[in-house]
Amino acid sequence: MSALSLRRSPALLVVACVLVCSRAAALPADELLRIRILTRHQPETVELSGEEGLLLFAGANVEPLHRLAPGEIAALSVRGSEVFVEMGDLRLNALSLRAVPTAGGALTVRVARGASPGLSRRYGGSLSVSAEGGQLQLVNHIDVETYVASVVGSEYGFDDLEGAKAMAVIIRTYALRALGKFGEAYDHVDHTLSQVYTGLDAITPTAREAARLTAGEILTYDGHPVEAVYFAASGGHTADNDAVWNTPPRPYLRGRPDPYDRSPHATWQFVAPRKALLDALSEAFGFRVEGFLIEARSRDGRVQTITLLGNPERSVSGNDFRLAVLRRFGTTSLKSTLFDARVRGNEYVFDGRGFGHGVGLSQWGAHEMARQGHTYRDILAFYYTNVTLQKGADYAALLKREVTPAVTGRTTTAPIEPPPVRSGAGPAEARNARRAAAEAAPPPPTVTPGAGVPSWTGVFRPATSASPARDDARRPGRRIGW
Repeated sequence: MSALSLRRSPALLVVACVLVCSRAAALPADELLRIRILTRHQPETVELSGEEGLLLFAGANVEPLHRLAPGEIAALSVRGSEVFVEMGDLRLNALSLRAVPTAGGALTVRVARGASPGLSRRYGGSLSVSAEGGQLQLVNHIDVETYVASVVGSEYGFDDLEGAKAMAVIIRTYALRALGKFGEAYDHVDHTLSQVYTGLDAITPTAREAARLTAGEILTYDGHPVEAVYFAASGGHTADNDAVWNTPPRPYLRGRPDPYDRSPHATWQFVAPRKALLDALSEAFGFRVEGFLIEARSRDGRVQTITLLGNPERSVSGNDFRLAVLRRFGTTSLKSTLFDARVRGNEYVFDGRGFGHGVGLSQWGAHEMARQGHTYRDILAFYYTNVTLQKGADYAALLKREVTPAVTGRTTTAPIEPPPVRSGAGPAEARNARRAAAEAAPPPPTVTPGAGVPSWTGVFRPATSASPARDDARRPGRRIGW
C-alpha cells in the first residue's frame, strides 16, 4: 500500500474510532453475515459515501487511513491485484479496504461503470473491498436481522404480517444453514443463487416488523437447521426435493396437495417457436437437439425426466430442461416443471401450473393462508413436515461455517403442527370471514398424481433412415408427433 498524500486529524479519528468500536461491541464479528453484493453487475469502479461519514481502513489495520465527511465520495477501482482509491487530492493503493460508517449511519455504494447507469444502493454494517479477476469484490458484513428484513422486503411481495413472519423464519434459517458453497471469503451472494438482498431501501414496515417479531427463530429438524427453500406458487401440489433435484430425500421437504394457490400462476401457457426452443436446448446441452420426449413424472405430476432426441440421445432432468428454457426465454416462460407439451404448427405449446421449483414453502400459498387467518406457525407447519420452531438460536455457533451445524446455545424448542385445511376453531367472526373469503376466491386447480396427465407424453421427431424406428411398446400412452 502506498499513498501520495494523506492528511489526518488525530482527535477526529479518536472520536470516530470510539463510535466504531462501540458499534462493533454491540454486533460481534462472528454474528455478522458476509454477503457479496453487486456480483451480477461486475463492478470495475464504485463510489462509496456515508450518510454520517465513513472510515476507510487498509486490510486488518485498526487505525483508519482516512475519514470521509458526510456525503464525501471515495472512488474505488481495480489496479492489477490492488484497489485504487481517489478521494479529492488523496490517492492510494491497497490490497484490501474496509469501509465503516460512523455514528451508526448507512453507507451508499454506487456503480460508476460496468452496470446500468445510476445504480445506487444503501447498506448497513460495513463493507470490505478487494480486487478479483479485474473486478471489485464487495462484501457487506451485516447483522442477521437487518439482512432478514431486507430479504423479506425483496422476496415477499405482500404486506400481510403472518406470511412475512413465516418468510422471515425461513430466510433466516436458509442464511444460517446454507454456508460454505462460495468458499471462505463470504457466505452468500445478493441474488437468486442465495437470496435477493438489495440493502436497506428494500425494507418495508411489514418486513421490519416480521424480522423483529421472529428474531432468533429458525426451523430445525432433528436438531439441525432445515434446508429452508421456497418458491412462488405450487399449482395445487408441492414437490419432494429429491424429485426435483439430485439430492437425498429430506423428510421435511415432502410434497403435499396445496389448496392455497389462488395465484395468477395457478394455470399458465407458454408458447415457443420450434426452432428457437431446439436451438436453446442444443446450446445448453452441447449437441444438436431435434426434439424431446417426456419420459417420467414425479408423484405430484411434475416432469422428472426428459429425453432429448438427436444423435446421440440424452436423458436430462425436468429441472435442467426448465433452466435451459429460462436462460433463453426469460424467468416467466416455463414457470415450473408441472407442465404438458404439445405441437401447434411451428410452435411448442406448454400448458402448466405453478411458478418455481415447488419444494418447500409457496409464497402465494403463505399469503392465502395468512388472508384466511392462519398464523405464521400454521404456515410453516403446513409447508415443512414435522419441523421444530427453534427460538434463541446462537448465531455465533451457527456461523462457524459448518455445513449443517447442530443448534446450540440458549434455545427453546416448540414443535409445530400443521393446521387443518378447514379450520372450525376460533371466534365465529374469524370463521365466517375465512368462509366468505374461500367462497369468493376461485377454486384452486386440482392436481391428482397420475390423473389427467399421460404417463408417457412428449414432442419428438419421426423416425428416419438415419434414425431407426422406436419400439413403441416400451412407451405406452399417446405420442404427439412432429
